[in-house]
Amino acid sequence: DKEKWETAGAYFAVCYTISLRGDEGLLLDLEGLIEFWEESPEEYTVIALRGRFKCEKNERRHRVPCVNVTGSGLEVRRWIRRLIRNHRRAGRVSGPAVARADGTIMSTNELNEMFQEGLAVLFEEDPRLFDKDVKTLADIRSKYHVYRSFRRGSDSRAIEMGVAQADINVVNRWAREEKAGHKKA
Repeated sequence: DKEKWETAGAYFAVCYTISLRGDEGLLLDLEGLIEFWEESPEEYTVIALRGRFKCEKNERRHRVPCVNVTGSGLEVRRWIRRLIRNHRRAGRVSGPAVARADGTIMSTNELNEMFQEGLAVLFEEDPRLFDKDVKTLADIRSKYHVYRSFRRGSDSRAIEMGVAQADINVVNRWAREEKAGHKKA
């Protein structure tokens, strides 16, 4: 159960930090995470993704540099380290990084249930951490989902920090790709 939560924690941290939505986080590539682990460990962590990403047409391998620790204290590198360690213990060095103990990829539904379960625990401990319109656990289930909450949270945090909307759009490339039409943004 601990390894399952560590996998989910890595997925949550990565999705929030590099502004991914739902199934984009499932593209985390174990082989790439291991290969680029020591690239610049003092400066950033390379998030390796494999597949179709941000409205691309072809499946590719992606390397996204990410802060080791966010301004709000989220320790992305620590979560990735745990993820890699758990896979190595199981004898895996390639394949999907967001995987169950048997190596099969987790589903967004499974991760969503875990996300909402974690939020429910936080809500029970301190409801003031949530918006005023969140009054019950049912509100949590209706308002928070892995498909959109991490990107929304990432965008909100960037706006709070004074990041320009144009920069947010670059990170979230999908909006820019749609505006570009047939041209490559």
